[in-house]
Amino acid sequence: MHIEAVGVSHKTAPVEMRERIAFSEQRVREVLPVLTDLPGVAEGTILSTCNRTELYACLADGYHQHDGMADMLCRYYDGPEAALRPCLYMREDADAVHHVFRVAAGIDSMVVGESEILGQVRRAREMALEAGALGGALSRMLREAIRAGKRVRTETAIAQGSVSVASVAVELANSIFGDLSDTTVLVLGAGETGELTLKHLIASGVRAVVVSNRTYERAKDLATTYGGEAVRFDDFPERLATADIVICSTAAPHAVLRPEAVAAALRARRGAPLFLIDIAVPRDVDPAAGELDGVFLYDIDDLQSVVAENLVARQAEVERAERIVEKEAEGFLRWIRQQPITPTLVALKEHVHRLVRAELDSVRNKLSSDRDRELAERLAHSIANKILATPFKQLKRSTEENNHPAMRTHIRKLFGLDEREER
Repeated sequence: MHIEAVGVSHKTAPVEMRERIAFSEQRVREVLPVLTDLPGVAEGTILSTCNRTELYACLADGYHQHDGMADMLCRYYDGPEAALRPCLYMREDADAVHHVFRVAAGIDSMVVGESEILGQVRRAREMALEAGALGGALSRMLREAIRAGKRVRTETAIAQGSVSVASVAVELANSIFGDLSDTTVLVLGAGETGELTLKHLIASGVRAVVVSNRTYERAKDLATTYGGEAVRFDDFPERLATADIVICSTAAPHAVLRPEAVAAALRARRGAPLFLIDIAVPRDVDPAAGELDGVFLYDIDDLQSVVAENLVARQAEVERAERIVEKEAEGFLRWIRQQPITPTLVALKEHVHRLVRAELDSVRNKLSSDRDRELAERLAHSIANKILATPFKQLKRSTEENNHPAMRTHIRKLFGLDEREER
């Protein structure tokens, strides 16, 4: 078996392209069977966030589906294929494994160290499990990548400072106004990112917060928790005129804030500027709104300057995180490499211990006491394990040297094991 990955991210494509290939959870459920139906694909998973859309596949030996997965992404891309193709990256085996471990650790994120990605990787694994798309290899890879991500956040200070898109958005608002204590902020979207944004706004001392969400009860719950006001989603355009900053993070598949609504708010504001911070993918704000006089529009890619400043201060922690990820990823890769020899290891152990049990049974009644029988059993198993140590070591070493088929055959012949070819 081997692992392949194909994807697009903030490192290879701007937000106007990423929003056209972002998969909703419903789309992920629709596409997973298409992925696992590709020839040779035994397992598959899809990770889609505001900054990346990636397909992962575990394939039988002899099969390759980089081109097939690239074709899939192009097929679901809402734009010209010729534009997306150059933005795709392809990774295989150790490269693919190290990549997903770095992703889960937040090292590959736009905001290095951000915490949301860990939950997104976990959710990608859950959806693939629910769809029956995961088997032992990819499920284990994602589980161990999540564990590595937790280790990074526990054992390093990579998460210090502004390490989420929401926190960077609020930091940008602070840099614009200098002081948020005299500002009113309208938050569109009451999901996880919306709530995180609210926490940072309150911590920054914002004067007033208005929350709007398609599910009004959710907006009301968040507004009550954080001392703000909730408005129904259909009514939020009327509140634009009273907002100094609008932070958008809905899960809508299209723009929810149109130029005409922004223009009306500007007229009511009598020349006062309006700052729009759009951290949603697909984008919530029609880019044309940013062309209006008095409007300052920032999308998720505009946050990268703040991100770059934060990264300089945490570079030493990033290097520590890289070492943790390297070690954890190599542990998984050792497990993958040992899969072809696992049946032989199991068969050899069972064979030797079966001989031990047979010999112990033949002398058990000749021993005079329970203590003698216990000592004999302990001695026999100790000898068996020492006999197994060398062939086990040689078999495992052969996976590193890539000559395990020959070593496996020699071991099976030497110990008289079943001669069937293991696959």
